[in-house]
Amino acid sequence: MDRHFWLYDRSDPRVIEYLKSENARTDDMMRHTQDFHEKLYRELRARIEEDDTSVPVKHGDYLYYFCSVPGFQYDVLCRRADRSGSKPEMMIDLNQLAESRNYCELGAYAVSPDNRYLAYSIDLKGREVYTLY
Repeated sequence: MDRHFWLYDRSDPRVIEYLKSENARTDDMMRHTQDFHEKLYRELRARIEEDDTSVPVKHGDYLYYFCSVPGFQYDVLCRRADRSGSKPEMMIDLNQLAESRNYCELGAYAVSPDNRYLAYSIDLKGREVYTLY
């Protein structure tokens, strides 16, 4: 029997109160490490490339890849024709999908054989429940 199952009900005021008290206790116990946390956070942020691009994957006549955009949290799925001088096209902007939400995760995605259609799944709540588009 799971003695913590009652915590699953996020609408129960007892759960919220319990989580607030646990967070306050953790904050109190970890207060002496706060300066270190800030220093470590700044160091890690300084090492992140905010304009990074993944290795392209060829599908038909296109190359598909992810780009990170400076100042935004989520990646963008892009493609470009596999020929010199081709311009990139944005397929999915996760930042736009995540707008006014606390969470956004792209699940599986697939491109049709003729490269005209894109199917993808997305989780907007962080509960690993994906909606297919």
